[in-house]
Amino acid sequence: MCKKYIKVFLTIFILCGLILSGLPLKACTLWGATGNKTKDGITLVAKNRDWKADNNTKIEIVTPEEGYKYLSLTSDSEGSGGIKGGINNEGLVIVSATAVTVDETDLGKEGLNKQALAYYNTVDSILNDKNLLSNINPGYFLLGDKKKIAVIEVAPDGQYSVDETDNGYLCHTNHYFHEEFLDYNETGYEGSETRLNRIEELLAVPGKLLTMKDFITFSEDQNDGPDNSIWRTGSEPERARTLASWIVAIPKNSCPELYIKFANPDEEEQTSTLKLDNAFWAKESI
Repeated sequence: MCKKYIKVFLTIFILCGLILSGLPLKACTLWGATGNKTKDGITLVAKNRDWKADNNTKIEIVTPEEGYKYLSLTSDSEGSGGIKGGINNEGLVIVSATAVTVDETDLGKEGLNKQALAYYNTVDSILNDKNLLSNINPGYFLLGDKKKIAVIEVAPDGQYSVDETDNGYLCHTNHYFHEEFLDYNETGYEGSETRLNRIEELLAVPGKLLTMKDFITFSEDQNDGPDNSIWRTGSEPERARTLASWIVAIPKNSCPELYIKFANPDEEEQTSTLKLDNAFWAKESI
């Protein structure tokens, strides 16, 4: 009888461990639009940052010893910290999402966010640097400037794919969807597919010229429940939840504008809008 109950206990323990280890903690939703898909042809780039409630997200001005000054979206979490997106004073914006289907042991190269913000000033300047793109960690990146947007999928073997447009929208979540990379989808990504389908549904409304207000509404969408929505609240403490929304609007002939919403653990939600003009970039900190 003891052996029987021990066996049952071990089975339950293993199953619980598998379930918990498979929780989609590394999850984000990226989307953007430009040209004839937006009002006045502005470029819009957005990211909802999802993670478990064990760290804070903040924005900070970075002045590197070399390169461009930039505003970064940063996490202070041990193991998941670093730059999650940003915009530099040249008007280049980048946001990223983790490849949850790739084992962490595949990592080891440099990230793209910091390099892009410090040393590049347009989407094309990054896309034309093939050496850069083939030597970064696997993941997904959405880039934007006042003329175009692009999505880059980077595979563990150094291969990458690019989708770009100057008239339309692009989006990404946390799994590979280019055919040549489908074999890298090693683990479950159903929630990622749900979020991808939902943001594409919101972006694709025929004839609608998208605005910053629309993107804010999309960022708050809870259509698919606490664990699979674009704005996630998490059905359990261990599950991912949305910690921040970052939305940048880049007009053709004026300075960019940033909308930021923080939902840091144990804090009231906070929202603010920043005009990224010359006076802003003259600051050393926020």
